[in-house]
Amino acid sequence: MTAFKRIPPEQAQALRETGAVVVDVRDPATFAALHISGSTHLDNHSLSEFIRNADLDAPRGGGLLSRQLQPERSRLPGQPGLLRCL
Repeated sequence: MTAFKRIPPEQAQALRETGAVVVDVRDPATFAALHISGSTHLDNHSLSEFIRNADLDAPRGGGLLSRQLQPERSRLPGQPGLLRCL
C-alpha cells in the first residue's frame, strides 16, 4: 500500500459490497455525528488493535476505505467527506 486513491461514492459502495472495510479517521465528535453506517473509527489508540484483529487471510479485493473530512470532495448522500481507497 503506497498511496491513496480518490474514488467516487458509487465505487466505494461497490467495494463495500465485495467486503471492503470502511474506516473513519476523523475526530470523535465528527465521527459520532457524520460517520458512514458500519464504519470503524480509528485513532492513534485504536489503530494497533484494528490491525491486530484484521483478518489477514481475507481476500484483498475489497480493500480498505478511509473517510476523511473534506466537504468539497466526493460525497455520500447527506454525508460530507472523502473516501479514499487504501
